[in-house]
Amino acid sequence: MLFGELFAAFFDVEPGLLDSAIMVGIFIPIAGAPLLAATLLTPGHRWRELGLTILLAAGFGILAAAFLAAVMLDPAMARFMPPLRELHFDAVFGFANLLVVSAVGLWLYRRTAQHPDQAERE
Repeated sequence: MLFGELFAAFFDVEPGLLDSAIMVGIFIPIAGAPLLAATLLTPGHRWRELGLTILLAAGFGILAAAFLAAVMLDPAMARFMPPLRELHFDAVFGFANLLVVSAVGLWLYRRTAQHPDQAERE
């Protein structure tokens, strides 16, 4: 679901940011609730693993954005696609969303990074 949020951010259904913000706003709780619950229910509250999961989804999001751009921006592909004239590729909002999600994942991954011996001493 987190990958779905990253992928959906690259679609622009109508002019303006409202539709993209609504799509992202729908996906974030759907993706975040199970991830947060799993993190809190595991022994040791594995925030580092949550950050790694977010970073992996962001990596797949970059690949999906490249493939989506290749398909949606190619005029030859228009004849194979359904007639959705309102649907466009939104690189600015998509990459801004990807940057924010990646920053959160990197922060979670790096903030709890310590040497195993150091964790035992504390």
